[in-house]
Amino acid sequence: MTMAAAYTPLVDSAHAHPYLTLVALLLAVHAAHSFISLLHNIRLARATGLPYLIYPYSFSNPLLVLLVSWPWVQNLIATILPQLGQDYIFQTMYSTHWRVQGRWNQRLGAVFLAVSPTRITAFVADAGAIREIMADRERFPKSLEQYQTLNMYGPNLVASEGEQWAHHKKFITSPFGERNYKLVWRVALQQARELLGTWNTDMPDVQNDLFRQALHTFSEAIYGIPMSFSTELREGEDSESLGFQKALTVITTNLLPHAISISVLPHWLRPKRHADAHTNFERFLKGMVQNADKGGSSLLSLLVDGEGLTDQEIMGNLFVFTVAGHETTAQSMYFAMVTMALMPEVQDWVREEVDRVLGAQESQRIEDWRYEDVFPKLGRVLFLMLETLRIYALIPYIPKSCTYPTTLTVGGKAHPLPPMDISLSTASLHLSPLYWGPTASSFDPTRWDASNTSSFLAKNRGAQGLQVAGLEFPNIHRPERGAFVAFSDGARGCIGRKFGQVLFVATITMVLRGWEVGIKCGEGETREMARERVRGVISRSSATVALGVREEVGLVLTRRGA
Repeated sequence: MTMAAAYTPLVDSAHAHPYLTLVALLLAVHAAHSFISLLHNIRLARATGLPYLIYPYSFSNPLLVLLVSWPWVQNLIATILPQLGQDYIFQTMYSTHWRVQGRWNQRLGAVFLAVSPTRITAFVADAGAIREIMADRERFPKSLEQYQTLNMYGPNLVASEGEQWAHHKKFITSPFGERNYKLVWRVALQQARELLGTWNTDMPDVQNDLFRQALHTFSEAIYGIPMSFSTELREGEDSESLGFQKALTVITTNLLPHAISISVLPHWLRPKRHADAHTNFERFLKGMVQNADKGGSSLLSLLVDGEGLTDQEIMGNLFVFTVAGHETTAQSMYFAMVTMALMPEVQDWVREEVDRVLGAQESQRIEDWRYEDVFPKLGRVLFLMLETLRIYALIPYIPKSCTYPTTLTVGGKAHPLPPMDISLSTASLHLSPLYWGPTASSFDPTRWDASNTSSFLAKNRGAQGLQVAGLEFPNIHRPERGAFVAFSDGARGCIGRKFGQVLFVATITMVLRGWEVGIKCGEGETREMARERVRGVISRSSATVALGVREEVGLVLTRRGA
């Protein structure tokens, strides 16, 4: 009786918690399945002959990806883990990949695999392998699953592959030409003048101002709709009254939450601000496409004139060009401004040419600065942009894939690959001493200057096959092909690259013409302490659509001669 009495509660307890038993069983089955899947993927990775890292968890889990995308989580990881542990977690995440600075490639080699229970991903920082991948879109297509949210307003060039991609490319290439770039040049100069006028009276928020500058230029050059710094969306304004400009502002400045709201959440769960912006933006887009002016210079007019695309396809492409180009160009301008504040010698070197070129113009009215006369002479501003894109890889890696077994040549050896994801590691590739010399990690825009015979890149002068996307200018030193992919390369090279280059050059030229950029010292800070603080802020940059500074820097603008 005593033993029975002692045993009875155990039986009753087990029966009282059947769901705990079921949960435990399901967890055990999941763990066993994950373990078996991991072993399977390890065997596949070993067969490639490439080095690999093992991840016992799924680094592509959406909840984990979202969690690590938050800056406070990144900083917590950086606080509690040593460098090796940080690099282990950050390597596989798009948001944090740049923070690793290529250290895993230095440890394991130019190409290595990350192996988890759910997938294998190859991280590639070898120029030869990248040339092979870029050149063969059939074996190494774009990883479209990572781009599906970009289809929210219609099919487009960026989120397509195969015949659909060829269809978009056929009709989109021609509108991106000198006619549109002249418009970009004129609008960017005018917008910069208006922006700099606001700096006369207010302490500028430089990062936000450059985003507004890019957005305004894109609005007029893409849609033919002028925007002004005096007529923007104000905080708290009724979202029901959003016009096109205000809807565009909401979407471009909150792209990730907007994409999640529209593409993932049901209608009744969408935040009102995003729901209204989406409805208005889509309605305005449809109206503009249907009523576009024939013969205009905006991208919208040129696409409609060219025919060949449906209204929905035009809408989808205009949206993608706006969000992708606006974000990357604005971030590149801000990184350049911060770097010039950290390195006054770079700022002085670029400004010297700005003063010389603008001083030689017959008129000092920006309306008289013809694109074809002035833009080609501002080489140092363009070199500043290229070096910014090299050091601060705005797209930390480029997603590709192989959907069936194939091979990839690395260092002269063909390695068999099973179906897997492929990440072209821009962040690691652009810092490799193999392609950029012993000063690869240093910010030095003079390395691009074709007149600089001591540049590590000068050895490539006259070599054939180095015509890389974004480096089509005659006054530029070119690296080995495949070593610079800021604008991607090959058939999928960024179609709007010169659009962004013209906007960058026009804006930075206007800033340097009238202002000096510096770092504001905090209370008790010396100038060197302030610089060290800013370097720390930059080192913690992370990516959403593009890499960006997520903390306050504290730039100070001083009018020249003041």
